[in-house]
Amino acid sequence: MHVLSVDIENLRSVEKLVWTVDPADAAGFHIVLGNNGAGKTTFLRSIALALVGPQNIYGLRQSGDDWLRREAQAGTVRVRFSRHEDVDYFSRAGAPPRELAAVVRVARSSELHLNGSTSETQITVEPDEDGGRSVERSVWAGDSAGWVCCGFGPYRRFSGGAMVTTPPKASLARTMSLFDEQFALTDALTWLVDLWVAREISKAPTFDAVKRFINQPDFLPHGVQLDRVEVSPTSKRVFFVDAARSSVPIEELSDGFRSALSLVLDLVRQLVLAFGEERVFKAGAECIEIPFVALVDEVDAHLHPTWQRRIGDFLVRAFPRTQFIVTTHSPLVCQCSAPGRIFLLPEPGTDGLGRFLDEQETSRLRLGNVLDAYGTNVFGVGVGQSDEGKRKGARLAELNSRELFSGPLSDNDKSERDQLRAVLPTAAAAFPTDTLEALVDKLAPGGGA
Repeated sequence: MHVLSVDIENLRSVEKLVWTVDPADAAGFHIVLGNNGAGKTTFLRSIALALVGPQNIYGLRQSGDDWLRREAQAGTVRVRFSRHEDVDYFSRAGAPPRELAAVVRVARSSELHLNGSTSETQITVEPDEDGGRSVERSVWAGDSAGWVCCGFGPYRRFSGGAMVTTPPKASLARTMSLFDEQFALTDALTWLVDLWVAREISKAPTFDAVKRFINQPDFLPHGVQLDRVEVSPTSKRVFFVDAARSSVPIEELSDGFRSALSLVLDLVRQLVLAFGEERVFKAGAECIEIPFVALVDEVDAHLHPTWQRRIGDFLVRAFPRTQFIVTTHSPLVCQCSAPGRIFLLPEPGTDGLGRFLDEQETSRLRLGNVLDAYGTNVFGVGVGQSDEGKRKGARLAELNSRELFSGPLSDNDKSERDQLRAVLPTAAAAFPTDTLEALVDKLAPGGGA
């Protein structure tokens, strides 16, 4: 399954948004950028709502009043998605059409309650007109149907937060952390322990396959690797070997390691549950070639800059037929070479529709340095330098121009200029060109200085 288009109207901060991708380009690493409050999380959750189906949507415990845009009476999200003919989806009704569609409707009820209170806002999910019952019989048919969409919020972890009961259906649990920040991915560790026990008892090969997948050299940095599981009457613990070659429980690894591991381990677990071990590791222990959808909010959370730059390349190499749709604030995430498009949401409070970056903007993000990325203004205007740095840069430009056009500087001004040059080695590039030109005109002979 891959998502082909998303059309949102009047949901939360999004007034209107259209996101589309060609079926031939659906797999890959698709990035969504935007300021805080622009609707990145809403975008991912909207896709998940359409794909979990009407039976599961209530398990996500979403309030319609929280979803509907202010003063709007109704909102919708239409999601069109495709299936792949070379994958067995286990549908009892036979193969569904190549393309299906679902719609989520959020509407205020017109009924008046007996107590006079305002009516509730309802969220419903149904097949779109061209989807018919095929959506119900395939995508929404249950955990055994083989259609997989996984969703992950920014708080990816194995434990912590309040106790949240795992939903009874795997199809619901796959997206729960995207909607509930208290939902920990504890089941991934429990599954890994069970695989180890099966290995010790019956020599089952799945744990070793997962271990080889996790221990690929381009995933965990500094040589950190999955080692073993220890099971005792009082505890069950997963151990890794860290950069110092010490044995460390997974709970004691840094936030970055746990964030990345919880994501990848849970993806592998969900695929094994949906398709079976043999199908998942058919291509070997370093590559899983199953087309599915993975929604990841703030994919760069807790990752070091060097890891941010290569996480996308690893995910696409390890899951080459997967469609990753991720959000981020990091220009380094955009520098991955993996195929995929970059979509920019409008600034919060504006009437923009959002847009895909053009080829030149995408090239500047992926091929340039961080300053080039910030220079595209897709991360905001003037974010490449601190306010204090801008003020010092302006002062240095003023002193340089004064010396050029008005004669020698005083000893105090020279001392100040030398100090500024020492701390601002790139001041000339950082100082706004239009402001510098205006300052030069002002200080030039006859310019009034």
